Amino acid sequence: MNCNGPSTSSSTGPASPRGVIAGVGMYRVGIVGLILLAVPGGRAWSEHRRSDSDALSAVFDTGVIAENVEVVLARASELAPAARFEFLRTWILPGDSHPDFRVSGGFTQTDPSPVARERFPAMHPSEHGGEILSPVFELLESARELGRLEELRNEIASVPVPDNAFQRRAQVALLLLIDLELDDRESAGQRHEELFAMVRGAEPETTADMWPETLVCDRALERREHAAIVADLVGIIFSTRSERMRPATRRVHHAHIAAMMGRVTHLQQKQPATGNDQTLSDWVSVVRKRAVSRGRGYPQARWIPYEDHRLHLPGHDEDYLYYRLPLRGDFEVQCDLRGHGTTQFLAAGTVLGVRGDLSLIDLGTFRDGSRPERIDPPFARLDTWVRYRAVFHDGRCDVSVNGRPLHSQPLGPHHDPWIGVRSWWRNTARIRDVRISGDPTIPSELVLSESPDLAGWYSYYDDPVATERARWIFETDQNGKGQIVGRPMRTLADAWWESLLQYHRPLVEGGTIEYEFRYVPGEYDVHPALDRLVFMLEPDGVRIHSLTDGRHDATGISPANMTEEPGNRRGPDRLPLIASDWNRMQVEIAEGVVRLRLNGVLIYERPLEDANRRVFGLFHYLGTEVRVRNLVMRGNWPTELPSVSEQELADPLLAELDAHRDALEDRFDHDFEQNGVPDVFFERRGQVFADQTQLRHGVQAVARSAGGWQTTKLVSRFAAEGDFDVEARFERLDVKQSNLHGLIFLQIVLDDPERREYRSMRGREGPEEKKREVINGQYSILFEDGQRRYFGQVLMEESTSGRLRLVRRGDRIFTLFAPGESDLFRVVRDEPAPEGAIPAGGIELSLSTNGAGYASCLWKEMSIRCEQLKYLGADAAPQRQLYIMRPDGSDLRTVTGPPAGFAHLGSPEFSADGQRIALDVSGGTTSDSHVFIVNTDGTALTDLGRGCMPGFSADGSKLVMSQPGQGVVEMDSAGENRQTLEPSAWGVQSSPDGRSIVWGEGGNLMLLDVASGVRRLLLTGVDAARYSSIYWNMGWSHDSRSIAFKGRNRRTRNYEVAVANVDPEAGLEVLVASETAMNADFTFSPDDRKVLFATPRPGSPGPRLCLASRDRPGEIEWLEGPPDDWKVYDCDWSHDGEWIAFSAIAPVQPVDWPLPDEEMKALQDAARPIELPTPREQGLFDPVLELFR
Repeated sequence: MNCNGPSTSSSTGPASPRGVIAGVGMYRVGIVGLILLAVPGGRAWSEHRRSDSDALSAVFDTGVIAENVEVVLARASELAPAARFEFLRTWILPGDSHPDFRVSGGFTQTDPSPVARERFPAMHPSEHGGEILSPVFELLESARELGRLEELRNEIASVPVPDNAFQRRAQVALLLLIDLELDDRESAGQRHEELFAMVRGAEPETTADMWPETLVCDRALERREHAAIVADLVGIIFSTRSERMRPATRRVHHAHIAAMMGRVTHLQQKQPATGNDQTLSDWVSVVRKRAVSRGRGYPQARWIPYEDHRLHLPGHDEDYLYYRLPLRGDFEVQCDLRGHGTTQFLAAGTVLGVRGDLSLIDLGTFRDGSRPERIDPPFARLDTWVRYRAVFHDGRCDVSVNGRPLHSQPLGPHHDPWIGVRSWWRNTARIRDVRISGDPTIPSELVLSESPDLAGWYSYYDDPVATERARWIFETDQNGKGQIVGRPMRTLADAWWESLLQYHRPLVEGGTIEYEFRYVPGEYDVHPALDRLVFMLEPDGVRIHSLTDGRHDATGISPANMTEEPGNRRGPDRLPLIASDWNRMQVEIAEGVVRLRLNGVLIYERPLEDANRRVFGLFHYLGTEVRVRNLVMRGNWPTELPSVSEQELADPLLAELDAHRDALEDRFDHDFEQNGVPDVFFERRGQVFADQTQLRHGVQAVARSAGGWQTTKLVSRFAAEGDFDVEARFERLDVKQSNLHGLIFLQIVLDDPERREYRSMRGREGPEEKKREVINGQYSILFEDGQRRYFGQVLMEESTSGRLRLVRRGDRIFTLFAPGESDLFRVVRDEPAPEGAIPAGGIELSLSTNGAGYASCLWKEMSIRCEQLKYLGADAAPQRQLYIMRPDGSDLRTVTGPPAGFAHLGSPEFSADGQRIALDVSGGTTSDSHVFIVNTDGTALTDLGRGCMPGFSADGSKLVMSQPGQGVVEMDSAGENRQTLEPSAWGVQSSPDGRSIVWGEGGNLMLLDVASGVRRLLLTGVDAARYSSIYWNMGWSHDSRSIAFKGRNRRTRNYEVAVANVDPEAGLEVLVASETAMNADFTFSPDDRKVLFATPRPGSPGPRLCLASRDRPGEIEWLEGPPDDWKVYDCDWSHDGEWIAFSAIAPVQPVDWPLPDEEMKALQDAARPIELPTPREQGLFDPVLELFR
């Protein structure tokens, strides 16, 4: 800012057309300054008549006068405190000289040169610039210094309420500002509410109409406690005006409002970060600063730590965050970005980002900005955080978003080696989890003059670059050597018209720039520049030129300015310039000092100001031509890429999980491509339309569906205890042929009461019109009602190859996914985890589809790592055993298992004395069933021959049983003397007193009196028609008066546990009714008031023992005793009430992995893959045939 014209005492050189243009911006200020000087001092205004004020307003619009804050501030800075207060008070408050409040402000030049700061210190309070200045702020400072804030508040409050909306806001804003200065928070809160209501209802025509609220917000945000008061005000100004560019008069004003919104966001952190981008050691803030953005005073860019990411606060123009190291070679980069349409990813010189419109992306470069590009098909949806991936391989860079390839470009030998992220001036941007892996090379030097499109270079004055008629172009000489050429405008030889080409990446860590330049006096020359610092190479020595902002420069500094710094000159008195030839220049930055060497001779040395951005440029006046070649940058950057775990913006959780995985010693790795699917390691499961095929590149899984779900699974034969890390790699995923769902997933099942299932999933969800390509971190819980409910975290992802991963670490389970060949995973879901182990068969690879169509994938590899790995072979099938225990669940004992040649046992019945148990044993069907008796201690197991469902007579000398083809048969306890009692009956039970036998007869119970041979049906009347069928293994009460049984209700189709009484008058008792079938084997408690049986229990792997009460029908009581993972089937309660016998399947316990050496060798031999035939050459019609397959 300047109020005294374009020339400066510290500058030399004539005025120029460029300087005149720059001065135009000061013309209005200069005239108003003359008027002010004609009326010196604040009190002089009151000596003039009101008509003079009106006349002044008629000549100069009051808004024009009010906006000339530069002149007011310059005048005020020359006055003593008391005079300054009076001058500013009179200028701002209405009075005889003017009828209105003058509440306005201005913006200081961004990054002002030392010359500008020296000449106009009041206009440039800081070296960074890009700030708001206002006479109002100076009035507040003066009032505070003099102790006159209260007086000033009272004076402003006494002014009658204006009838103009702007003036009313101005008055309230002034009062609010004074409240804040006095730290009168109660009054400030009330004034804020008043101003907020005014702002909400206002529709400013220009940004100048926004000054009252702008000044309040800017001042309040200087103190955290005051920021909370105005946060809502900042928010409404930003959301209703600046975010929408309303009014669209001065973008710089909106940029400052957006920056205030960023400051609010920053201050609202629980622990706001105190640093900025400089707190990062591996990342560099890079801003496309130009003459227009700096001259108009745009605010500075800032990247701050925020929660788990880096946050870009609305800033300057196009603001970047670069990774410090240049990277070439084969590697990949992944990161998460947040901000659709406001944030882009930079790789190989190209910026790419998604937009709010799902059919468009932004694509562009640092120099030219970005443009919208249409994509087809559009994204189905975008998550809050979007995953970007750039893969550098074989001379190409491929960029994908959420797994979808969006851009591919060839890489020349001198391609742009920087990666980063971009955001715009009015937007926040968020970046997290940036990780780089692979085998990159870090070049020691970068050749910057061999790129035909001058990649990475841009014009400070927005001149065209690398186009047909550009001022800066690329050419090659006769030897094919590249040159950077700055075209001259010979007609401007004496006009001092500045031109600057800058390289985007600053040398913040120091380094050197070396190049050769053509020098012909008066025709060819070029001067090195670092930010605004230009080193003019004159024959008689180096002079310093302070770069101006051209037509956007309001400081009045001449574009011809030159400063002598004799103390910084080195070497001979005259520069060793070689006329009409190529000269070599080296610019070195080390430890804050810049050194210039010309043709190997040190010619200049000076310290760099902290505010200097170290951006290198090639400067000339447009009257001469520039030719530069062999331009090389060497930075003081490290020579090795840090490991992923040490990379600064990498999610530390991923590194911790990887380190935790590497520490797990028990492991099983399987390569499906090399070893197929050996039965010793995997069980294949699938439905009728699902299959798995061994191919040369892996195992292809295919699931076809005509409507319902179809699934194919590979189930591992391993169990895992403690922490685990399970991973599966896949390729060639095709889920687009299903019109509903097509999913692959890695699943683990935990052996906990809720039978939790965890899945890492990739696939397609939804019908055609709503289809989404996703990854899903899903888990499910089996609830007490027997229903399994599913919960998931769905993220968009379209990769057709990748890795699925599930990790338990302590009390957390993580679902992860990595795309393609990448080893960089991202966390999809993080959940609390129970402590249960993974049982054998609890690790699955599944492919599922429903709707019409099919899904397929190629399984490539599987890896299991855990604290303790166990193995359960294919031949280790669990068997049903006979057990006894006390009624309270204690003293659990194994009685016997199936004898040799048999696989199944059940239907236990105690003898009356409780010393023996009769049971049936079979190969799995009643046709091969035999009756056995055994002592309760497991001894004297005796085969009595064919039969099933036996029961002892009252004295234990005989047994009654069912025998296929014979009906109800009686024999002695030695298995001899068989006789058929009823050839057509089945499922017989003898009463404890030996007087009666009962069996099922259709939907009724037939009771046989043994002594008389009389038979009768127990269910009569309506009860006789209640059941469509009655099941076997009824149970007699100990007093032989009641029978418990299972029946199927004819009307409801429910299964019922009921009690029929021998006494016809007693009636039917229904104890339990359920849609789920219970096991058919019943026994009474010693008091005959409860019935014991087995039925499925929610959360358990199979049936469990329970009691149904005759006194409280509908209620059941679960019986404890057998371990939770057992499946209990049938039971009997001894007559003395001391023991309960039951059959159950206990899971076979896996053994520790690895197996002993001999067993491992046998297992490996059994796992050898089948040799596949050598593939023949593909025929012409093979692709068509493959479609039919």
